[in-house]
This record gives sequence, C-alpha cells and structure tokens, in this order.
Amino acid sequence: KALLLLDGLDEVKEYALTEVRGAISHVLGLRNGTRVVATCRKFDYRQSIPNRKIAIERELELLPYSPQEQKVYVERWYAAAVRIGRFTDIQAEELGWALIQELRVEELAELAESPLLLALLTLIHSEEAKLPDTRAVVCDRAITYMLADSAKWRIREAGSSTIASPPVLSLAIELAYRSHLEEEKNTSEMISGVSVELVKECASQICDVMARADSTKSAPSADDLARRLLKSHGLLLDIGR
Repeated sequence: KALLLLDGLDEVKEYALTEVRGAISHVLGLRNGTRVVATCRKFDYRQSIPNRKIAIERELELLPYSPQEQKVYVERWYAAAVRIGRFTDIQAEELGWALIQELRVEELAELAESPLLLALLTLIHSEEAKLPDTRAVVCDRAITYMLADSAKWRIREAGSSTIASPPVLSLAIELAYRSHLEEEKNTSEMISGVSVELVKECASQICDVMARADSTKSAPSADDLARRLLKSHGLLLDIGR
C-alpha cells in the first residue's frame, strides 16, 4: 500500500534513464496495490530522444499556479527556511508577505504562474529580500541560476556551481547576440534556436580571448565551457534539429 512519489524524471541523467524507467515500469507491473506518482517537465516528457515515457495508467498536466497557490508556495518556502535556521519566524513572515505582494505586480504575475519560475523568484527574493523592479532584471537574475551547473535548492555534485560563472554568461550573451543577428537577416524564415556547432565555435573564441588576456591564469577548455552551457539545468532545451 505504499505511495511512491518520484519527482523530477526530467532531471535523470541520460546514462541512467533506461534503468530508472525500467525500475518504475517494474513497480507499475506488480499490481500489488503500490501507487506511483512520477513528475516530469512536459517538454522533456514529449521528446522521443531521450525517451522519458513510462507505461503509467494516467497522465495529467498541471495547470499554471493560481494566486492562491502562489501564496501557499511562498509561505511553505519560508516556513522551510525557518526550520533549517535560515530565518526567524518574524523574518520569514515579513519576507513571505512582501514577496506575495510583489508577485501581484503585473510585470511579474505571469512569471509566477510557472512552478520553475516561481521557485527562481522565491530564491531571488530570499537572497536579496526584494525582487528587482523590472521584469528584464528579474529575468537576468533568473538566468544566472538557470545557467548554473546545479539548482541551488537541490542536492548537487561536489564542485558544481549554483550561479553561472562569467565565462558561461559570456557564452550565453554571445549566442544571444548571434541569434538576434540571424533573425534580422532572415525575417521571412523561422529561426529555431542555435546549433551545437555554434555553441562550440563561440566557446572556442571566448576561451582564446581569456587565454590571451591573462596568460598567468588557466582558461577553461572550449569543450568544457560548451558542455557547461549545454548541460545547464533549465535554460536551454534540445529540440533535436
């Protein structure tokens, strides 16, 4: 009569995916009363490569968070922060109330409907005690977390960063600039993101500049820089084109 709550199928590494899917399918096939709830980002779940589909009885898609659900999320976040000793009860109550008011601002209300973005907004607020005034700056802050090696609120591997490093940010900025240029040149065609080849090309150029700028410091390798951007935990999605 167990209820297995398996959160984050989208975060399972590709090398372990077959084994994890097999284990879930095995439990589902036992028919002994064990119930299973597995969660996955819908974009990842719909992709055929890598395949994250499991033979589960029902598939449900969660709707965007309502204002009331956002309020509950924020209150629980700060309550958890109190339990680990990060804030006092009074501090958590004041911060939580302030964030709930800030999320009602029109520029931010739509962002808070997404579970991932609400987590990032709450993280930013808990670090800085106030969200930036404009949506653009909020997105900039969020990107520094989304381009990190690991999510700050999850268990992570030793040596992995929870904030994007300057070389990774430089690479992201260069790719965004290149993408905008391509859109201006091809106004009649649909642009579908950036290629892995372009990521590696820009990474090589950035590493060369870093090496020439200061020969006393070791610059990251182009392959490592490209890999860190491609494997960042939330900003880039592989569409397989």
